[in-house]
Amino acid sequence: MIGKKNLFVALTPEYLFKLPVKASLIILIDIFRATTTITAALHAGVPKLLPVSSLEEARKSRGTGVLLGGEHKAAKPYDFDLGNSPLEYTPEKIGNKTVVFYTTNGTRVLALLKEAPQIVFGSFWNISAIESYAKKWSGDIALVCAGWRSHVALEDAVFAGALVERLENEFTPYADDPVIAKMLWEQGKDNLYEFLRRGTHWKRLKRQGVEQDFEVCLRQDITNVVPIYKEPYIVPLEAKPLSHALATANNHNNSS
Repeated sequence: MIGKKNLFVALTPEYLFKLPVKASLIILIDIFRATTTITAALHAGVPKLLPVSSLEEARKSRGTGVLLGGEHKAAKPYDFDLGNSPLEYTPEKIGNKTVVFYTTNGTRVLALLKEAPQIVFGSFWNISAIESYAKKWSGDIALVCAGWRSHVALEDAVFAGALVERLENEFTPYADDPVIAKMLWEQGKDNLYEFLRRGTHWKRLKRQGVEQDFEVCLRQDITNVVPIYKEPYIVPLEAKPLSHALATANNHNNSS
């Protein structure tokens, strides 16, 4: 190992076998759209999300006070209450309900990481909060990009690069994966929207009719919420009173 604390990047889940998962803080990244939507949901007042790795598991979890949310192949399943757009998770819709959450890439990758000592969820919405939390971590950190069907997704790699830039003074980038990610961020950060339009996942989602989510997912520092995995749920790192959570979410939605 190089240095006291190492910073790893897995540009796709296929690289997980190369990471010290059992000894690292994992920052899971799925910008379009799972980790952004998870952050938005907790910011809006959802007290907890139950991530599942299949549609069948989600449907079996339906019950009183429970909403089904997420996507399959980028589309909302016909019997789900909510899709995978951060715009859908408003206080009016979610109230104080638990959301059972399934996505094609993000929640399925989470199932591969459960041996990690801690897992948090990164997005542009909470990038500064994630940075602050990561800098307090005493060991290694691994940035895990959910990608698309085990391939690289440009937006996830670019976000990983943004975090590398913020963390490289406290952590030593391990191998060239963090270097590649940072180079992508440096190339695209001045016009992120136009840069990411080159990505195949962007084009794929556009064909699915979710283009309105792109700009929303690229907004920075909307919230200080840090979603953390506390098996079996995803919860806010520091839960705030529900009334305050709903009020802050309402204020942001009204100003958008």
